[in-house]
Amino acid sequence: MQNNQKDKFYTETKRGQLSRIPLIKPYELISPDDSFTWVFNSPFNESKVQKITLENVTLAGIHDSIIVVYTDMTYLPGEMTQAWCIVNVKNNSENIFTTEEEYLRNIKTLRSTEFQLQNIKDAFKLFNDKGEYPWLK
Repeated sequence: MQNNQKDKFYTETKRGQLSRIPLIKPYELISPDDSFTWVFNSPFNESKVQKITLENVTLAGIHDSIIVVYTDMTYLPGEMTQAWCIVNVKNNSENIFTTEEEYLRNIKTLRSTEFQLQNIKDAFKLFNDKGEYPWLK
């Protein structure tokens, strides 16, 4: 940040009773059960047809204005499946892919192949204990 005040969005480890990991404002991961299960919710936006929710997120990464989250098992309409979500914060786009091939093809179109997805439990421990983010190292 340009001024000396830190945005609470990036420093708070809890929201009510929920553990949280900030990604890029306003995106975050939340855990209703003290960091055992992580959920990605896209923030409500009137221009969106549907809000994205991915449960059991195990990996996440950030590069520039791109967020990637991965779950090996979540419910999408009509199926339980693995899923990758790519969020481009700059252009407010959110896309879900259910195969690694689709995900890799789409991440390459963003010219953002430098993703190192981090284990969420390790990321939370680092954030909770030291206030650091693994994807910013």
